[in-house]
Amino acid sequence: MHGACAKRFMRVAALAAGAVVVLGCGRQDLAPTGAGVPSDPVVPATTAVITQLHVPLDRVERISRFRSGVGHDYNDGAERCRSMKHYFQFTGGEPGEPHAPSWTTVPIVSPLDGIVVGIEDEWAGDQIRIRSAADPRLTAVLFHVRRNADVGDGLVVRAGQALGFHASDETMSDLAVEVEDASVPHGRRLVSAIEAMGDAAFTALTARGIGTRAALIIGRAERDARPLVCDGERFASAADGSDGSDGSDGSDWVELSRTSDPAYGLTPTP
Repeated sequence: MHGACAKRFMRVAALAAGAVVVLGCGRQDLAPTGAGVPSDPVVPATTAVITQLHVPLDRVERISRFRSGVGHDYNDGAERCRSMKHYFQFTGGEPGEPHAPSWTTVPIVSPLDGIVVGIEDEWAGDQIRIRSAADPRLTAVLFHVRRNADVGDGLVVRAGQALGFHASDETMSDLAVEVEDASVPHGRRLVSAIEAMGDAAFTALTARGIGTRAALIIGRAERDARPLVCDGERFASAADGSDGSDGSDGSDWVELSRTSDPAYGLTPTP
């Protein structure tokens, strides 16, 4: 389960523009918030490198918002005690329940053109890091992948290329995006994958009822005004003060609507 992550510390990966510390899912508040760090950095248009989602939308029930209280603390040092990535919960129930079909049948593809720059073993499957070919400052991080045998360090991939399958019915699929940024403590900032997504890819989300990119992002000021409480990497309480295993509340998720578009293989909700 997400609240009890068993990832090991990740190695330091040497990237094109210098060494970037790659952090696992443990507590990451290793440095204080940098003075003068902008509250909500705007990702330049040239970094719209995510050209498709890594999972098929017809298998997705809801998506967590960036900076949510879902899962566990995942931060970049400039911000703390918040989940700075997106969880994709598949249809069929909650993590840990039996699902029909099993979540392990969900295919995982590369969300961008790039090169695999890191593979790390996780408690469920592998973490795959893909550096963008269009903008090498950006690296997409996919979690809990049962990867294909040919997927390894140095593999050049195209958006949509098969990487494997989701690893377990015990956990959701996570997607994070890092941007190299010398002005922040760890030398890279975590940004929402939705910010780094091209318009064509986002259109697939609008077809499922998500009207704006902001719907999937909790702004830094909003999160700071309603802070979470962390106990190590675990969220001890939600922003509304209620106790919970992951700190999430109703504002942390965006439910996807159903659609009759045959591209998604769904029928309209009765």
